[in-house]
Amino acid sequence: MSTVAEQTRTQATYRAATRLVQELPVWHQPWWLDATAGSDGWDAVMVSSGSSIAAVLPYTKRRRKGFTILSQPPLTQSLGPWLVGGHKPKLSVQHRLLRALMEQLPAAHAYQQNWMPEIDNWLPFYWSGYSQSTRYTYRLDLADTTEVLCNGWKARAVKQSERERIETD
Repeated sequence: MSTVAEQTRTQATYRAATRLVQELPVWHQPWWLDATAGSDGWDAVMVSSGSSIAAVLPYTKRRRKGFTILSQPPLTQSLGPWLVGGHKPKLSVQHRLLRALMEQLPAAHAYQQNWMPEIDNWLPFYWSGYSQSTRYTYRLDLADTTEVLCNGWKARAVKQSERERIETD
C-alpha cells in the first residue's frame, strides 16, 4: 500500500479479476475485505497465467509500535494465498505461484495470517525465512442431516473418552 493511487489500481485489478473466479472463498471476496477492513484498508497481490488469474493473496497493512505488519482484517477466520483453478496444482506449480505472490508483498517487519486449510504447502515462505504455527479447525459437511452430524460427533466423543479414561484401583 505504497500510495493511495497504487492501492486503488491494485484493488481495481483484483476486483475485476476475482469477478470471474467462482471458487474464491468468502474471506477473499472484495466485498468481505471492504466490510471488515474498509475499502482503503486492504490490498492484494496476484499472479496471472495468460489472461486468467492463477493465485491471489489479499492482506491488510498496519503499524504497531513502529513496526509494519501484514495481516488479515478482524472477523476474518482465514486469508492467505489462494490458488485458483478448482484443483490442486502440481507441487512445482504451487511453489512457483507462492513464490511469485510472496515476492510481490510490500516490505514489512512481520507477516501474520491464518491460511485456508486447503493450502497446505508453505515451503516457499519457509525457504525465505518465514515461520509458521499449526492450528486445527473442524469442517462439517453441511450436506449431511443434523442427525448424521450429531451422531458423528457423539461417536468421536465416546471414542476419545474411552482412549483417555484413566482406571484407578
